[in-house]
Amino acid sequence: MIWWDWNRWEQEIDWMAMNGINLALAFTGQELIWYKLFKLYNLDDDDIYSFFSGPGFLAWNRMGNVKGFGGKLDFNWMNNQFELGKKIINRMRELNIKTVLPAFAGHLPSGFKLKYPNSNVILSPNWGSFDTQYCCVDFLDPSDEY
Repeated sequence: MIWWDWNRWEQEIDWMAMNGINLALAFTGQELIWYKLFKLYNLDDDDIYSFFSGPGFLAWNRMGNVKGFGGKLDFNWMNNQFELGKKIINRMRELNIKTVLPAFAGHLPSGFKLKYPNSNVILSPNWGSFDTQYCCVDFLDPSDEY
């Protein structure tokens, strides 16, 4: 679905409504939110862009399995996905489909630990035997004050 445009999304959403689906996950566009959040914590673009995986691998990135795998995200791409996400959510709500929006799961760019050395950041285990450049995502302990 990462490659879908608005026309394809509208078709899917209409199909969902016609088939009685009334609750749907709305992930499209979340990377722009995370980008802005990470900027608020003084992370630089190199930290942030090395964290996000390429579009085809965002599902694994969002789950904290990999980081930076499969290319880089472009700010314009993130912004376009964010705008598409708003259209998706509006259409779902027009059809009484409740949207489930992603919350912050705790996955962080590696630069966070350098900026906040007292934070309780845990390194996730290597998922799928990926090279260390792409695995072992930093995870902020939920009880941490940051």
